[in-house]
Amino acid sequence: MGSGLLFEFMVPEPAAFHIFAKARKSIKGVFVEKPIHPRIGITNPFGAGTITLSHAHELDMSNYKVWASAYGATVEPYPEDLVIGKAYNTNGGANTVSSSDNGLKIPEGYYANTAIVIIGREGSLLSSNSYIQVGNQWFGKGGWGSWIITQSMNQMTDVLPVSWNIYYENMLSFNVEVNCKATNSKISEWQLKTFKSIMDAYQRKLDEFNNAVSEAQVSQGVFIDGNNPLLNREIERTELRKWCIQLMTENEFFFQFDAMKHEKEQYPDYDNYPYFDNCEAIKEGHVVKFIESILDWHLMSYFLYPYFYGNRNRWVEIYNTSSNDPLHTSFLQAGFARVVVPVRLGFEKVAMQFVETGIINYETATWVANSDEAIDASIELEQNALAQDPPQPGAAGYAD
Repeated sequence: MGSGLLFEFMVPEPAAFHIFAKARKSIKGVFVEKPIHPRIGITNPFGAGTITLSHAHELDMSNYKVWASAYGATVEPYPEDLVIGKAYNTNGGANTVSSSDNGLKIPEGYYANTAIVIIGREGSLLSSNSYIQVGNQWFGKGGWGSWIITQSMNQMTDVLPVSWNIYYENMLSFNVEVNCKATNSKISEWQLKTFKSIMDAYQRKLDEFNNAVSEAQVSQGVFIDGNNPLLNREIERTELRKWCIQLMTENEFFFQFDAMKHEKEQYPDYDNYPYFDNCEAIKEGHVVKFIESILDWHLMSYFLYPYFYGNRNRWVEIYNTSSNDPLHTSFLQAGFARVVVPVRLGFEKVAMQFVETGIINYETATWVANSDEAIDASIELEQNALAQDPPQPGAAGYAD
């Protein structure tokens, strides 16, 4: 190959996307998705990265709907706060009146957190007073007018007794509103029940997937994990190429490629009918040609490192991933890959400027795509043909 500029990349878990994609199967025209175990994690719908679920106590009001939706589980709502209340009124006149009530009951599994007493009163004398006791707290005011008083209820449960004493008042009416919170035992019970429902739903989806795969293998003779070794090499190079491009660019580099649309609004009679935007296709095409021109991707070489350099949380999954092709198994189980790609002759300066900034602007991409040094389409087609159909011994182009 001679001397030249080489780019070296270190790619973590190079087969990660391939394993993820292979978990999604299309069998007999029915889309069957292999569920991801909650401990491995699912995509966070509210932010970057993934979220995991290993224990029941990790479930709360903020995440249980996400997990239930991921596996189609039927779960009960999180035990949120409740408010209970009751209204009271009595006439006192010139006398002292005392009374009580045991009709305010705290729902099972809840405790009284706070109570609000709203008092409306009319006293006939300046010495008129009213005293209201709710549970173990006093709510009292003298004089005329209305009052609103809030007190902590010290986590009382079961029945919340209400009693009152009025002195020289013509009329007293009051409402008691109690804010109730779920007890720790009720929340733990809900977590265990919800966790079981989610795990049962995951198992049902896994059983559906495994049954579908088994049916396909029996009725169609499909070996799910088997590929031609040459095709496996192409898969490996394609995945490595993708991750190398990401390492050269911004993290969201691939999100710009959306010239091809799949929108039902444009073609309501079809489901996800494909069409592309001409202007976006031309602009994105320059970026693609830029990336493909600066490096000799067909001369890529790579070395695979063992699974224990990958994410430790995925060791078991990676270790148990295999293929009938031993070389492909090394790729599937790789924790890291070292990739070396030569820079195409004539593009050394452009390549170095690109990796320093990590950004491709439209003007640079257009210049590269139209430059004399850009890879000629005939050369690219020839390289692709050689990769797919190498010359046989004794034929022109064959090298010992």
